[in-house]
Formats: sequence, structure tokens, C-alpha cells
Amino acid sequence: MKTASLLFISFFLASQSFSQIKKGNWDVATQIANINYNVTLKDFNFTINPAGLYFISNRVAFGGQIALAFSTATKIWALGAAPTSKQFLTLNDMGGFFLQESIGISFVDNNGSTSSALVFGASPGYSFILNDHITIDLGIGWSAMHDFKANTITNNNFGLNVGLSI
Repeated sequence: MKTASLLFISFFLASQSFSQIKKGNWDVATQIANINYNVTLKDFNFTINPAGLYFISNRVAFGGQIALAFSTATKIWALGAAPTSKQFLTLNDMGGFFLQESIGISFVDNNGSTSSALVFGASPGYSFILNDHITIDLGIGWSAMHDFKANTITNNNFGLNVGLSI
């Protein structure tokens, strides 16, 4: 009897695990992105991206994110906002592969010199479904920044992305 009860509960939980990825649901997430360390410059930098996404259909969400980036050695701060989309390409009871894109504006302070930039990026990854409400995302992210003042691409990064969605 105990085995039958555990199987029923497991089946029920697995069948409910897709609920956060359905049309009409909100996804509130935070991602730590582009985590890297430059040994030569002794520079650690990362980006924190809180986001809010609304599922317009099953597996497809649109919303926005705020980005806060920091570099320790160069003392560069950046704050930006961007519309964002996320599509789940495959999905099963354990998780699914996704692609997330964004394009937006960022304001950069480089040791007192300020500028604005167009920021864009994409992140393929895998979302692990923990339960009805929580997923952990792992991905490889690419982002670039086109500085309006310098009229050139000033950042072109690949990095590890780790996120939590509720």
C-alpha cells in the first residue's frame, strides 16, 4: 500500500510540474549572469538580472528585466533595462531546454565617465523543474554592448548564467 501511495503522489507531482510554464502565468526570476574572473587584471565581474515574464502561450513568455553589472578591478557599474522573451524548446517532467533573448538600454559609469549603450544578448540553457513553482536555470549566455559615445562595441562576453524562477 505504501508503494502504491508513493507512486500516486509521484505521478501527481510530476503531472503538476508544468503549471508555471502555462499561458496566463507570471514568472518572477533572478539570474546571475556572465560570471567571470580575469586573472591578469585580477578582475571579478558579474551581472544580476531580476526579471518579470508573462506567459502569452504555453512555453512562450515576454516581459522585462533590469540588469546591474559590476567589475571589481576597473570599478565599472552599469544599470540597464530591456524587454525580454523566453521560449521553452523542449519540456518534460524534469525540465526543459530554453532560449532567452533581450535587447535594451544601459547606463554605464566607468570611473566617473558616464555613457549610454545598446545592450543585447541571448542565453540558451536548461531549466530544472523543482516543483510547481520553482525552477533553477543553467545556461551559457552571450551579451554585447554598443557604446553610443564611442560608437563601437565595448563589451562582447560569454559567460555562465545561473537563475532561479518562481
